[in-house]
Amino acid sequence: MTAAAPCHLQIQRRAPAFLSYATHNNYFGVRTARAHTSIRDAATGRTMKATILRKQRLTPEIHRYRLSAPQIAAAHKPAQYVSLRPIPLGDRICLTVTDANPESGWIDVVFHTGSKPASIFTGLREGDTVLDIVGPQGNPAPVRKYGNCLCVCSETGIAPLYPIIASLVKLKNRVTAVVGAHTKADLILADELSALKSAVTFATEDGSFGQRGLVTDVLDGLIAPGTFDRAFVCGPPAMMKAVTALTEAAGIPTYASISPIIVFGSGICSDCRFLINGEPKSACKDGPEFETKGIDWDDLIRRVRSRSQL
Repeated sequence: MTAAAPCHLQIQRRAPAFLSYATHNNYFGVRTARAHTSIRDAATGRTMKATILRKQRLTPEIHRYRLSAPQIAAAHKPAQYVSLRPIPLGDRICLTVTDANPESGWIDVVFHTGSKPASIFTGLREGDTVLDIVGPQGNPAPVRKYGNCLCVCSETGIAPLYPIIASLVKLKNRVTAVVGAHTKADLILADELSALKSAVTFATEDGSFGQRGLVTDVLDGLIAPGTFDRAFVCGPPAMMKAVTALTEAAGIPTYASISPIIVFGSGICSDCRFLINGEPKSACKDGPEFETKGIDWDDLIRRVRSRSQL
């Protein structure tokens, strides 16, 4: 059976016919844009829609939605995302696909309600239709058989890294996962991670679940030259900077999910750019997965902090 093709972008402007680069962002998996547009499948000319099959509140501010999206489910690979617009004249949201089932035709997305568009999204009910959706977008993570792999994530950085961990395990890698959160109440996907055939260590800053402390505290006893063949990291930029300092010092090739604001997901603006070895890269077009060597973390942290004020 031939796999369904991903939905390619064909943008049709709606009034007001402009893009405003005023954005909202709390970094945690939600990237939004004031783009009053309709996205259609370039092959068919039809607007791609998705039905909300299930809503689940993981924490007071983090939600998981299951959407009916057969084409996207069939083509999705780890680290890729979707761009959707919940309501007419509403802002678009770019969300990482956390899980997908090609046979049943659904995808899962996890998002934080810290922006206005995301809050509007939470107001939709099971059975409602998302106005339009496109994906999968972005380059997939370089998942293959490596041997010993280290995966480090915190907060809703857990959601983008979960499909990477699952895929690495499926390929018979020996995966060690270190998962962090402020408190037990902030920890998501703990049951799903524990069910994978991997060694998982949880860490909370207040000690309410797992080890007390930060993910870097756990790594101090794990990382040494020759211990891991590859590392993957996802979370706030300051955390990724600290983790990659440890992995790179040990000579472990490391990949990071760089998610500053992806405004539209089509590369038409420069709002999600950051620097690698002094060269600008776009998270939406060139990523969102990148090798960490050469990333200007301080510049990225400044950019994310400044955009969070918009």
